[in-house]
Order: sequence, then C-alpha cells, then structure tokens
Amino acid sequence: QFDYPEAVYLLGIEPGVGVVSGSRLLPSWRPTLMSEVFPALANVRGMPGGPDVYEWTRIFVVKSRREEHRLARAGGAVMCAMLEWGLEEGVRTIRCAAEAWWMPRLLGLGWKIRPLGLPLEHDGMTLAGFAFAVDEETLAATRAFYG
Repeated sequence: QFDYPEAVYLLGIEPGVGVVSGSRLLPSWRPTLMSEVFPALANVRGMPGGPDVYEWTRIFVVKSRREEHRLARAGGAVMCAMLEWGLEEGVRTIRCAAEAWWMPRLLGLGWKIRPLGLPLEHDGMTLAGFAFAVDEETLAATRAFYG
C-alpha cells in the first residue's frame, strides 16, 4: 500500500551472502502507515510532518543474522544507514508507528524518543507512535553501540 516511488529503501548487503537486512522510510507528505491507518498513535502531541520528516515503517534482519536477546548487528547497520541517509538529505525527524517495545530498545541505544500519543492494542500487539531526532549525536551513539 505504501510502496510508491518516493519511498526510500535501505539494504544491508553482506559480500558473498547478499541482502541480510533492510528498512523502508516514507516521506511524511505522502500517505503513510501512521497517517492513514494509525493516526490515533499521535493523538497527544500530533504527527510531525514536512519536508524534513520521514516515517520509518519497516525493518528486517534475515533469520541467519538475528541475535538472541539483543538488536542484531545487521539491523544496527541499517539503523546507522538510516541516520546517515537522513543527515545527508536534511531529515531532522523520523516518526514511527511500531510495537511499543521498540521505545525502550531505542532509548537504550541513546536515541531521543518522543512519544506522540498513548499506546493502543491492535491484533494482540501494543502499538506506539513516537518520533526521534536525526542528528550526529544519535548516529554516534548508534555506531558506538554496534562497534
């Protein structure tokens, strides 16, 4: 539904193996998961938008590269790439509609998470809307965490 030409795809490619991780970002001025399906996730602070705001809607790590009880290094590479791309493109904020457990995980990486609304239950999951800064400090903290 949201795979339109302005969507940005970042892929983690391991030499000799191929794609091991990836992510998708959507421009906030186009329809997104949060704006079209879960606007209630931003019912307290509102939904940030504009030319310097994107929405993070996907991340994956192939099974062979997942790590138990921590964020996988392959996923960390894609998160660093997302922040690097954002800095290059003038993105200042990324918003996200995700399972609520992502918030403490990202806080643990040193990210500056700002909840946008109250969590809600959906299909047996607790979803939350939040935003975070795209800045050199966040990138440095993420790089440090993943070595």
